Order: sequence, then structure tokens, then C-alpha cells
Amino acid sequence: GYLAERYGWGWGFAAAAIGMAAGLVVLFLGRRYLNPVEPHGTGATRGSRLLIYLGVLAAVGASSFLIQNGVALGVLLIASLVASAAYFAVQSSRESKSPLLASLLMLMAVPMSYSMLFEQFSLSINLFVDRHVSDELYGIAVSAPQLLSLNAFFVLMFLPLLSAVWAYLGRRGLEPKSSVKFAIGFGFIGSGFLVLVGSTILTPPGAQILMGFVAMAYFLITMGEICIAPLAFASVGQLIPQRLQGVAMGMLFLAFALGNLGASWLATAAAIPVGMIQAESRAIYADFFLKPAFIALFAIPLCLLAGRWLNYPDPAAKEPAA
Repeated sequence: GYLAERYGWGWGFAAAAIGMAAGLVVLFLGRRYLNPVEPHGTGATRGSRLLIYLGVLAAVGASSFLIQNGVALGVLLIASLVASAAYFAVQSSRESKSPLLASLLMLMAVPMSYSMLFEQFSLSINLFVDRHVSDELYGIAVSAPQLLSLNAFFVLMFLPLLSAVWAYLGRRGLEPKSSVKFAIGFGFIGSGFLVLVGSTILTPPGAQILMGFVAMAYFLITMGEICIAPLAFASVGQLIPQRLQGVAMGMLFLAFALGNLGASWLATAAAIPVGMIQAESRAIYADFFLKPAFIALFAIPLCLLAGRWLNYPDPAAKEPAA
């Protein structure tokens, strides 16, 4: 964010590309620490490798088109989801008589709703910060894109702490069920958006909103993230038989993708007409932030009601008593 603000967006995107490349290098150098996977088939031939490379190039071109055409992207995602669900239903009927598809669809609703709200960080909230929030923090100028790093900072700080809390409660038989953790996460997210609404109300007209309000909103929404996102992935391994986990994980990523697309559509409700005065613009944001807050708070009872499908049994409970 600093590079983009100071030297131009080309430098900002280049820094992101370097960071992603560094991640691939770390993965490559650390692959010996990963558990080996048994190979399937006889391995790729030169012809199949060429097809893979061509497929990657085609995927890049298709992605470039889809990013700029939301309707086509939505149709493709929904069609992929329906096809995957149909395949999963057929396969799961052979695997088990339990309602696996119902459990998976209920689970997918969680990241879909969560993504639609969480991605406002880089959409409506980011523009709100740029237009209405003071850019000074203890005398240091901080741009709106730089403030996005608070999310990563809070994840690194509080994810280990929250994991320790769940483990502590688990050892005492007090750990909340999955549905309750999801509900807690949506409670945090809803509270974060209400803080943003409050910031627009408590700040006098004509004054810039204090960055502390936004930092608190970032903290609350990030706490919701670490309650929901890791558990959504872990739940696939707990709810779905191993033979179907690959398809289930793909469907979960489709749910995240649909949530991202929904986030862009939701953010259009905060569109500010060119030339609008600041007071009217702030009022639009105050009204807008109520919408994701209500969505998050409405998701709380839905998660609790869907507990039958979202909760999975404790593996230790299946072990016979000594």
C-alpha cells in the first residue's frame, strides 16, 4: 500500500507478485517436510504435460475475461456448483445413508455468507477509509491500503491464542460445537460493522473519523474470520468421508468464490455519486454498513438452527471407555 501510494500502483502490484513468488519458493524448499502422497496412475507423459501447460494458459485467459464479466462468472460458478453437487449426491449415496449432501450444503452456506461480508475490507470499507477516515496514526500518515495489513496482523496475533482457548475448553469438555463457533464468528463480524456505523454517527459533521474506530472494526471482523474460516475447512475433513473430500473441498472453494462475487454486488450499494458532498456520502456509508451487520446477525440463529448438519461428533467420543 505504501509503494502504491508513494510510487504508483505498478510498484504496489509488483510487491504483491514478489511476495507470492516468495511463497512458492518456500513451498518448494520445504516440500520435504510434507507427508508424501501415493501416486495415482503411471505418471504424466510429455503430451499430458503439454496439455496441462496449455490448460493453465487457457485458464489465465478465461480468468481475465470472467473477472471483468460478473454475470458470466456467476453463471459459471453456479453451474459448476450444481454439477459438483449432483456428482457428490450420487457418490455419497453409495458411501453412506447419512445426509452428507445436506451437511455439505449447510457448511457451504457459512463461507459463502462470511466471504460476502469479510471481503468488504477491500471494497466498501477500504473506500470509506480513503474518503472519511483520518490518515494519521500517532502523527504518521497511513494510507487506506496500508490499513488492510491490520487484518493479517490480528490473524497472526490472535489465531494461536484462540486455538489455545478452544484446546483449553476442549480438555474440560466445554468447547463449543461447530455451529456455535460459526455463530460467534458472525457475531464478531456484525459487531465490527456496527462499530463503523457508530463511527459515522459519533463523529461531528465536517470532521474526519478517527482511525481507532476502523482499527476496532478490523479487529472484530478479523476475530470473526478466525472463528469461521479455519473451521470451515476443518469441517470438511470431519463431516465428509475421505473418498469424497476432494470434491467437497472443491465445492467449499466454489462457495468462497460465490461469496466474493456477492461481496462485489453488495458493495455497489455503497456507490457514491461523483461530486456528492461529504455529509451525504457519510450518510450513505452509515446506511450501507447496517446491511452487512444485519446479514451477519441474521446468520447467528441460522447457524444454531443448522447445528444438526454443521456439528460433527468428537472422534474421541467413539472410542470405547477403558
